[in-house]
Amino acid sequence: MLTFLDLPSGETGPTGPQGPQGPQGPQGLTGATGPTGATGPTGATGPQGPTGATGATGPIGATGPQGPTGATGPQGPTGATGPIGATGPQGPTGATGATGATGATGPIGATGPQGPTGATGPQGPTGATGAGGAIGYYGSFYDTTNQPIAVINTPQVVTINSTFVNNGISIQNGSEITIANVGTYSFTAVLQVVNNDNAVHEAEFWLRLNGVDYPDSGVHITLPPRKNASEPSETAATINFIGTSQNPNDYIEVWWQGESTNLSLQSVPVGITSPLAPSIICGIQQVAYNGPTGPTGPTGPTGPTGPTGPTGAQGPTGAQGPTGPTGAAGTPGTTFQGGKVDVGASGGNNIVTTSVTFPTPFSTIPAVIATASAQPGTIFDDSFNITTRQISTTGCVLIINRVDGDSWGQDLDAYWMAFEY
Repeated sequence: MLTFLDLPSGETGPTGPQGPQGPQGPQGLTGATGPTGATGPTGATGPQGPTGATGATGPIGATGPQGPTGATGPQGPTGATGPIGATGPQGPTGATGATGATGATGPIGATGPQGPTGATGPQGPTGATGAGGAIGYYGSFYDTTNQPIAVINTPQVVTINSTFVNNGISIQNGSEITIANVGTYSFTAVLQVVNNDNAVHEAEFWLRLNGVDYPDSGVHITLPPRKNASEPSETAATINFIGTSQNPNDYIEVWWQGESTNLSLQSVPVGITSPLAPSIICGIQQVAYNGPTGPTGPTGPTGPTGPTGPTGAQGPTGAQGPTGPTGAAGTPGTTFQGGKVDVGASGGNNIVTTSVTFPTPFSTIPAVIATASAQPGTIFDDSFNITTRQISTTGCVLIINRVDGDSWGQDLDAYWMAFEY
């Protein structure tokens, strides 16, 4: 046991020079820790000794509080793109958005090439045959009554009460030959005039157009006295005229007058071998009329129009298409034929016969009307009666008789008209 003496301390002398370090002695036993002495003044720091060997690592102490976040460092370079992942399933369609405002119209594009022409539509049906042809409008009329002179030298109309055939021409108000269509017409009338007086008498016949005397249309005849008290003289008066109707529904009438009430237009009844002879028989027909073209059939439907392209050069004209089918034949109409024969002078005879051959044979025996015509360029007061006989489908015989004399020297013509009814 060591005993430490508490001796009085003297003043501390100056520190001597440090001696050399002696060798380290063996470590002694650790003595008991004495009381801590008063801290002396800190001496000057001696030179640092060599670093001792690193001691064993002590246990990890508790983690200290986190320090403040440091400033962000600069961005590093972009890494290489990874491979594309598999496509995910399609999501549901979203609701349609509101329509946006219409944008401004863009410029018109260049015209495209012209499309091919559509196929031609089928040809329409043939139109109905128009009126007319070689013979246009016509009418044949007669009267079956006796028509005596009512008052001498006073004009009176000739009545007409019956129709043979007609087309576009009709009898109105018992005497008016009414022409529905404008045109040029040929008119012929034959009137059976009798004289019951034992004296020669005069009679005149003429035409009226729309109630007005037609200029230069008159015919004057002289009627011989009766043969005896029971048998009057008979004379056929003939009117031939060609004129033009200027307005639709113009009408003509035959008027006459005589100087005796013993004169009349006589209807001769049916005989044993002859038909009824009307008091007047007349015919009217259009001259040289070609009917209007029938209406064009409707145009077939147009094929669809292709887009319009620029106009190209005109191509050659295509071949004409086939002719459409012929339309059905129209209903046959009445057949008319007419002509003139040269009778000439009578050679001292008062009766001359001449034959007529129809240009085209009829299918049935026709009715024939004939009248005498004076030598062209002359004026004669001769009066003639023409009777027909031996009528067949191919011709007939005309008997020309001068009723106011025994013979004639003029170059006489006879006009005839034949028709089926």
